[in-house]
Amino acid sequence: MDNRFYKNKFILFISIALFLILILPVIDAQPYNGQYIKGATYTKCGLSGASCNTGDTKIRAWNTGYGRNFGWSETANGCTAWEGSNNRGNPGCCVECQKSDQFLGCFNNQDQPVNLGTIPKNTSFKYYSTATSDRNNAVTEPDTNTGACSCISGGVAGGAKCCGDDSQDQFCNGNLEGCFNSEYYSDPDQNQFICESCTQGTWASSQCCGDDNNENFCSGNNAGCFNAQFFNDPDSNQFICETCAQGKWLNGKCCGDDSLQDNFDGGANISSCYQGKIILNCQQPVNNPSVLNEDGRLSTCTSNEGEKCSLKCSNSLFCSYTGSWLPTQGKTRNQASTWPLDTNIKTECCQQQQCWNGSVCIENQFTSPISKDYSGYRCINGAWKKAELLCVAEDCETRGYCPEAGQCLVSLDGNVNDNNNPSGNPQCISTGQYIKDNYCESGNWTSRTKFVALQLLSLPAAGNYILFCDSADNALNYAKYLVGQETAENYIAGKANNFCVISYENKIVFGTSLNQGINDANLPFLSLLGISSCNEANDNNYNPCDNSKKAWYNKDLKTVIYSKDAIDLRPLNFFESFADLLKRPFESILNILRANVRPSDNSFISELKKFDRLYLSRVNNKAVRGTMEGLQFKNIVLEYNNFQTDICAFIREYNRTITPDASGIWCSKSGNNYHVLAQGSFGTNLKPDTIWTDLTSSLRIR
Repeated sequence: MDNRFYKNKFILFISIALFLILILPVIDAQPYNGQYIKGATYTKCGLSGASCNTGDTKIRAWNTGYGRNFGWSETANGCTAWEGSNNRGNPGCCVECQKSDQFLGCFNNQDQPVNLGTIPKNTSFKYYSTATSDRNNAVTEPDTNTGACSCISGGVAGGAKCCGDDSQDQFCNGNLEGCFNSEYYSDPDQNQFICESCTQGTWASSQCCGDDNNENFCSGNNAGCFNAQFFNDPDSNQFICETCAQGKWLNGKCCGDDSLQDNFDGGANISSCYQGKIILNCQQPVNNPSVLNEDGRLSTCTSNEGEKCSLKCSNSLFCSYTGSWLPTQGKTRNQASTWPLDTNIKTECCQQQQCWNGSVCIENQFTSPISKDYSGYRCINGAWKKAELLCVAEDCETRGYCPEAGQCLVSLDGNVNDNNNPSGNPQCISTGQYIKDNYCESGNWTSRTKFVALQLLSLPAAGNYILFCDSADNALNYAKYLVGQETAENYIAGKANNFCVISYENKIVFGTSLNQGINDANLPFLSLLGISSCNEANDNNYNPCDNSKKAWYNKDLKTVIYSKDAIDLRPLNFFESFADLLKRPFESILNILRANVRPSDNSFISELKKFDRLYLSRVNNKAVRGTMEGLQFKNIVLEYNNFQTDICAFIREYNRTITPDASGIWCSKSGNNYHVLAQGSFGTNLKPDTIWTDLTSSLRIR
């Protein structure tokens, strides 16, 4: 076999031996208290002498020779013997010796024996593991000998070292024991170094987390140990959260450990966490109604418009513009409504079709023409609309509201679904629509007769004229003539309204508004005019029915104008014509009457709108303007210009013939100009209907 094999084995053996000698401490089976062991005696003899062993002490010496001629003597550590000349005997001597005292166990530096466990820590000393008198055999490094380590007070050998001999001694003896600053600890709960360096645990609250399975304890409010694992955040462990932080474990986090900053959803747990407090489903934090938990999700009622009026918790709560979740009280308050006037809360959530008035939600007033307004506004289909108290077409004794601006009130008992449908039963119709002669113009009732009158007034270019608008009986002196087997009344009654007749330049032209088309098969109005058919153009102008140009028809207004002679009607701007011929002149008359007469009723001030009973004349230098309006209670307003006759004197005389009551007639004179107001009804002493023609069409002005 190769000699290198034996050589390598020898080297390995030597290495292991050195490791055991140099690294591992000597393990004494039995450590000893410090003690001296008295040296034993022994005798040594010899023919030529004897001596004590080196270091031993001689006790005595004696001669053992016999015969003649020999000798002996003591020496310092024994004896010597010799033969003399002519010796006749045997020389010899003996010496009795005592061995030196031996050291065993623990000794201080003064070579005084001490007991085990009495050497102060961090103090040098000697230890003799076997009885010896050789001080060089003393062990001075306790890390190399367990017996030497036992000499130290509190000294413990472990981990190939001695704990207690060095003040900075720090080492582990396995996972659960070790030495720290000369103190030995057998429990990681006793020392931070043992816990962290030996056990690899975490030191907290004077305990070690990690040395014992199922170890659970708290380290303050926000950290602790659970099942030998340390957690320094309650959000990372339920035990730390609920036992240490006194929080609530929710959706994998701790609610309550971060105080006011703890806000998160609870997910499938239904509850949520807000400012460190658990909020149950469909509940709100105390003193913070802006936050709501629904099904484990936090919702904040903020200034974000997207959140406002949202519904939560089976529609039991809504996000109010006050920034709070408020009870719906069984109502679906998911529609924002804004009050147009200044108030503390301008916008709030109401039900569909409702409106906010600054304090409460108002029901939809669309269908109710008599429900009151709120500071000039009404709630129409969820929006505030400017409200104007309107009169029905006949008079202002019956008033109400329409849902849309520009509409006119037809009937308080009408069907709102028929609104803007004049042929139905509407509450209101819109501007440009009409029922019979009543025409809706931007929310005010006027008459189609007014448009007929304005068109007729465009005929006389200059000179004298008389325009009279009234019922057919009053306006036409030829109303009763035959058309085939029918009288004119049959063509007029219910089918035509008031008539206007204008006379000028030896011509007489009349016009009226129709309640059916001019070509209607049922007693067509054309038959009354002796015309077979009529052109119906849709351009809101008067167009000739045929080439004779005697009859002119406005299809949009359903009004007809007729003359026995051919006439030409030019397109007319009704708005400007009305302002020039009626509005401004009669406003001037009203201003004079307001300043000069004191009637019992002031309704005349606001009721001049329809102009369906109208008298206008210009004869030479004299002019008369007059109109009568009202259904039950009527007002006649008149102006006479350049009259030499004292009309006021005539009226005073007339007043003497009637008993004063709610009716009356008043007159104001300014030079040769007279302004007259007459008021009354069918049941009063003065009946305006009775005197209307006397004051207008019956006059013979020269």
